[in-house]
Amino acid sequence: PDDISVRSISQRMSATGTTVIHMPTDWTSLSEGRLVGRTTEGGGAIETWRLDVPLARGFAAGPYDAARQRIGDRDVSVYLLSSKKATAERQAEVLGLAIEAMEKRFGAFPFPSYGIAEVPRKRFDWYAASQQGFILADARSLRVPDGNLPLFAHEAAHAWWGSTVGGHGPGAILCTESLAQYGAVVAIEAVRGVDAATEFLEFSA
Repeated sequence: PDDISVRSISQRMSATGTTVIHMPTDWTSLSEGRLVGRTTEGGGAIETWRLDVPLARGFAAGPYDAARQRIGDRDVSVYLLSSKKATAERQAEVLGLAIEAMEKRFGAFPFPSYGIAEVPRKRFDWYAASQQGFILADARSLRVPDGNLPLFAHEAAHAWWGSTVGGHGPGAILCTESLAQYGAVVAIEAVRGVDAATEFLEFSA
């Protein structure tokens, strides 16, 4: 029998279904699953996200400039608060390359979509935080013009290590964080070469 006491919070909160977000007309949203509809009525916008696999759901909404890419049957997206379409597109491309590289090592990416949502600078103490289907990233982390590959890859790797495969006990977080960082090394080596991966291992980024 399934022992709920040994399941993670994310696993206990997982469910399929739709998420409907009401917001101002000049806003857009990001959530787990696929964006299946947007309508405007009464001076506001409504976006509907459909989730066909059980995941814990979160969302981000704001006056974003969004760039989306289709990689295989998966949507990869970047939502920036500043109006920099080219930057958003490049960041989405780098995120997609990172996921593709890690899939070759870890197996199929477990989520139907993945994205990055910018949050205002220094609003929180952390640099980036992983939801099950997207990353919340401090504005400082998105300054890298060619894409913050080490950070994006590490956070996306939590789709495998932490969200899908977890651990228990005092060493659990060390296990998932170290495997996520290994995912970053895999992505850097595939996208930027062995020398870049070696430098990252020696000096970080």
